[in-house]
Amino acid sequence: MVARPPEETAFHGRFIPVTLALMAGIAGAAYLAIPPLLTALVVGGAAIVSLLLLPRPALALLLLLPVFLGAGYSLARPHFSPPPAPNHLANLLLVLTESHGPPESHDVVLTGVLRQLPRFSGERTRLVLAATELRTPSGIQSTHGLVQITVNGPLPENIRPGDRLLIRALVGPVRSFRVPGAFDYQRFLAHQGIRLGGWAASPIQVHKIEQEQQPPLTSRLRQLPERMRFGADRLLEQQLGGHPTLPLLKALLIGDRSAIHPATLETFKAGGAMHLLAISGMHLGMIALMTVAAAEWLLKRSPRLLLTIHLRKAALVLALPPIIAYAMITGLQPPALRALIMTLVFMAAILLNRQWCSLNNLALAALLILIIDPPALMGASFQLSFAATAGIILLVPALQLRYRQLQGADGEGAGVGQAIIFWIATSLLVSTVATLVTAPFSLHHFHRLSLLSPLTTLLATPPLFFWTLPLALLGLALTALNLPGGGQLLELSTRGIELTTTITARLADLPFSFYYLAPPSPAEWGAWLGLFGALLFIRRHPLWVGLAALLMLTMLLLLPTNAQWQREREQTSRVTFIQVGHGNATVIELPGNRTILVDGGGPSTLSTDIGEQLIAPFLRHRRIRRLEAVVISHPHADHYNGIPFLLRNFRPRTLWVGGHGTEVADYLALLELAESLGIEIRIPAVGEELAVGADRVGLHNLADFHSREGNSFNPPLDDPVNDQGLVIRYRHGDFSFLLPGDISMGQELRLLAQLGEEANHSVLAASHHGRWTSMAPEFVTAVAPRYIVVSDDDRRTDFARTATWEARGTKVLTTGRDGTITCTVAPQGLVCGPALRRR
Repeated sequence: MVARPPEETAFHGRFIPVTLALMAGIAGAAYLAIPPLLTALVVGGAAIVSLLLLPRPALALLLLLPVFLGAGYSLARPHFSPPPAPNHLANLLLVLTESHGPPESHDVVLTGVLRQLPRFSGERTRLVLAATELRTPSGIQSTHGLVQITVNGPLPENIRPGDRLLIRALVGPVRSFRVPGAFDYQRFLAHQGIRLGGWAASPIQVHKIEQEQQPPLTSRLRQLPERMRFGADRLLEQQLGGHPTLPLLKALLIGDRSAIHPATLETFKAGGAMHLLAISGMHLGMIALMTVAAAEWLLKRSPRLLLTIHLRKAALVLALPPIIAYAMITGLQPPALRALIMTLVFMAAILLNRQWCSLNNLALAALLILIIDPPALMGASFQLSFAATAGIILLVPALQLRYRQLQGADGEGAGVGQAIIFWIATSLLVSTVATLVTAPFSLHHFHRLSLLSPLTTLLATPPLFFWTLPLALLGLALTALNLPGGGQLLELSTRGIELTTTITARLADLPFSFYYLAPPSPAEWGAWLGLFGALLFIRRHPLWVGLAALLMLTMLLLLPTNAQWQREREQTSRVTFIQVGHGNATVIELPGNRTILVDGGGPSTLSTDIGEQLIAPFLRHRRIRRLEAVVISHPHADHYNGIPFLLRNFRPRTLWVGGHGTEVADYLALLELAESLGIEIRIPAVGEELAVGADRVGLHNLADFHSREGNSFNPPLDDPVNDQGLVIRYRHGDFSFLLPGDISMGQELRLLAQLGEEANHSVLAASHHGRWTSMAPEFVTAVAPRYIVVSDDDRRTDFARTATWEARGTKVLTTGRDGTITCTVAPQGLVCGPALRRR
């Protein structure tokens, strides 16, 4: 069969426009609310007219686009809206919130079915329960809805997916930090239908209900993939329990990454190899390739079969059971389901002799996936996998042409050396194209780009996919059938993982392995799309399209520079109080593209790095490349535990600290890190300017509390270290911000005496997160702020106290209730409010 030119294969596919229309409808559902009746009228009308125009296929297809647009919207809208059913668990808990009990948290007993494989991270287990009953002191209610429950410890081994469980847990809405640029965990779970989270303090609060009779057949079939996944997990634990590579092998085989150590995950991220651990089309494609090759070899042993059947198609049919079996042991989780559908569509196209338009097959796979799981469109894995596959498909014809050229005019094959060079060059080229095509998506979701991903893929793929995967699958099958040799094969398979990890770690250690970058702006997205669109048409009109591609590339280089130039010219100030839970992190953006961070810490109980997961994403979202200075008001972890990551990646010139002694190991390590990075550590004097600008712009330290002895203050029931903190004021023109740290009432009164007539400030960051030992009434009255900002978790905020401040006419904003809060000082005045609207 003669391959068609790229310009023909790319765009002669009927599924491409309808899939794009469905995608547009799903994307619209995430952000727009359209009346259902209007949607039905548009979809129905377009469908009727398109049926009348069937004799004219072009017009019929054109009118089908609104049908798929409306269908995408209608399919996706329920996933992006609160559950309407009154008996949904989230709505029943909302009724409890309105009637009694603490807001958004309820100690309840749930009955339900374990939906997925429990994920044990070494200390805690996460499980997803499909609730059927809600038990409260007022009675038992039938309900439905998914809830993710975290159990403090491992579950009993006899609990598996499909079992009915009775769980006592503290249940409420899923909590997520609302920080611009940061990962939205609440939305991530909502796309999976999970709107509630729970906490069980002990495994004894989870009880398995023994069922007298088997569940219905439909229920058993629904749970079959997760049960197979559970069985594979148990077999791996029995054979390799305690082996250091077991978590990585679980990720590769069953898609469970919960037990992988964060440092190992970071190594794979830095080396650009995370896609090797995610269940994808590459995994199923490799299984299909190996199975087809083995089946062809076996079939060729029979001369009769050679004469009677099409070997390649017969081998594809024989490859179907292993492919489906592998997908089943992954639990048919969304990434595995997407990979399975993509693989089956491409195999069906070959069996039906329709492989001439691979991009059309890709569109069909996307169409089926989005019909089954509409929110998948918004996920990183869907976007990355389909963008990479589309880029590779568009490159295949050029690679085929180059291969024919290497064969030579006489048709004889190239030598072994040339073939090896061609294979290496092709692998690097394909990986490079995939990296470049997915770059804007990677930056949008993860804010970083691995430059060594093509090289890592080239070196790390062979041991993982040609050694570990086949040996592990064969070993798992033998173990499941109680045949000898399974354990030995599983043990041998770990050698490939060890080699892959070593290769990835060596590459990740290189200083240029990856870069953190800002997510693309709308203009940069347009330039990216324009560049790749031009590359598709460049063979038709090399001159004009080449110039267009050069223009798009120039824009990609100039747009970030222009964004920095615009920041240099800005004369406004922005003071942002980042939502970090119980902690403080205040980003001050001065005119002239200067940024200073005052404190940067959160709860020590969090398993994530506040600096890496919250503060740094916000800075990159604001396109802040460097910090001019960092200020630590006092050495308590909730004010500094996120700063080490920021020192390494945003390299401030100065670190301002109180200077009083402390023996806290991690704080001393932070100071040592600053010294090793060449960052100047300074202790400010009273009234010293930490930063100064034109038009009465400046950052000052107001008090000398940090230079006094803590025991002379006698703070009421408070930590003396709090009273030795720096007190920072930021002033821009007629507006000023007071950041008093965690000082107590006694220090507040001393501060008033020191400030005198300058006590008034526009914005007051509540002292010590608004605790009762701070925010003396005399202090609040003298400061007379227009806004008070409380940085704390809403479960610890004293809202009765904040109501007394609001009664004085002060607007009170809390990070726990309002999320990240931004105050903007512009010529029009001062405005403070949430940086993100509550969904």
